[in-house]
Amino acid sequence: MNFKIKSILILVILFSSCRPNSKNDSTSFSIDLTKSEISNLSDFVDTIEYVLLKTSDNQNLVSPHSVKFWENSIYVQDHSTNELFVFNNFGTVDKVHQPTGRGPNEYFQIQDFHINLEGNLTLHDPILSKIQTYGQDGFLINEFKTSIRSQNFYDTKDFTLFFMSYSTELREHNFLRREKNSGAYTEFIKIPQEKSNLTKHDSHLGFIVNPYKNEIIFTPHSSSEVAFFDQKNGNLIRSINFNFGKHSPPSTIWKNNLKILNEEIAQKSYVKEIGAFFPFQHHYLMYVRQGTKDRHYILLNNEFEVVRQLISPTNDIDNIELNTLPWSHTQTDIVYLKRSKDILDNYRNLQEHNELSKTNSNIHEFIRLHQELLDDDMWVIVKYKLKQEL
Repeated sequence: MNFKIKSILILVILFSSCRPNSKNDSTSFSIDLTKSEISNLSDFVDTIEYVLLKTSDNQNLVSPHSVKFWENSIYVQDHSTNELFVFNNFGTVDKVHQPTGRGPNEYFQIQDFHINLEGNLTLHDPILSKIQTYGQDGFLINEFKTSIRSQNFYDTKDFTLFFMSYSTELREHNFLRREKNSGAYTEFIKIPQEKSNLTKHDSHLGFIVNPYKNEIIFTPHSSSEVAFFDQKNGNLIRSINFNFGKHSPPSTIWKNNLKILNEEIAQKSYVKEIGAFFPFQHHYLMYVRQGTKDRHYILLNNEFEVVRQLISPTNDIDNIELNTLPWSHTQTDIVYLKRSKDILDNYRNLQEHNELSKTNSNIHEFIRLHQELLDDDMWVIVKYKLKQEL
């Protein structure tokens, strides 16, 4: 009898260790959006800075998709041309990574990219099934093959994390971790049945490394969940589901086609997804859009408790309205990307109605220096520097 019990226990342990890690235990935090304050931008933003990304006909930024920062460089992925622009802090092009072919040491398409802790650029080419790493000088350091066709990824010397979106044809889980030494795979966060037919697409924010904590953050699209992974081993630390009460859509909504889904989100003022979740030194900042109009900025402490929440703040700093999702962040800023002509038209309209203000923004100097270029189809980085006391 003892032998049988021991044998059963051994089999159970072996079976459990061979199963993919499908850790789904999610902590839930409730946020009441009706408590968001009507406020001004200056309540949490100190200054606004505009940086024109100066490209040319030979080096034209067509469809920016992802923006990331490393020290004094701005990296912008062009979704149409598969080029990766590297600008300096003044918006001048330092270098452009271009697709050169399908052979060794070449890439053809960029699905996603990131800057690792050493400042090296790593990109994923799904067509050629490879991941490449380039040094800060722009030269290739290494490349390796991968059969994983993910939407986003994060690569280190020990492991690679993949976001698989919601396609159950590929995997049953949102996230996949591959250990480089053994080649073993671990899966995290099972895809809900009602979301298994959602169109798969990536996050323009990608995996975000928190420089203040041992964590890598990811916010899946069409979800109110945030996943936190260990920087050292890539395992899931926790997943947090933010419950917005009556503004959280029912699970049945995801079975609708995209048109009906978006109509219901708009009509009932639901929160479709978390638009951004950024780590800062003393807090996290979450951005959500309620329906199609209301934008909420929610400050959370390190225990994920609400410190302050603001709704559609009025830009009392320079009156230029962005009304768009955050595109990126730095250690001190929320970052947006806007067409140059839209900003110029907005500025001229304010000027015509005598509604321009002289406050903590470089907008007047920016327009004066670049007015002739802004009528062209160019792009502008807009940095909202957060107040230090937050």
